[in-house]
Amino acid sequence: MSSEEHVVDTPWGKLVTAKGLEILMSSFSNDINRLYSAITKLDERLNKLEMSISSSQGESIDPLIGSSLSSLEQKIEELKEEQSRFALHMKQTLELFYSKLEE
Repeated sequence: MSSEEHVVDTPWGKLVTAKGLEILMSSFSNDINRLYSAITKLDERLNKLEMSISSSQGESIDPLIGSSLSSLEQKIEELKEEQSRFALHMKQTLELFYSKLEE
């Protein structure tokens, strides 16, 4: 099926059909799931690294490694926040779309 089959002309302009929106949301959902999986794996690796470092009791941690870990933790948090914003945006978009369909 071509993507044009999922777009219809209306007096208000072109609209995506429910099936087209379903395909789009499925794609977004897959992207979000992959992103979440990558973040989770990265978080697990970071936790293992932190446990390994803390179990080395008394050995000094190279400042460069410490700052790299801090930077990595910050990036993970930023990705989690971005994922949340994206999910909220998609939810609001769907709600708006379905409210327009009901009108």
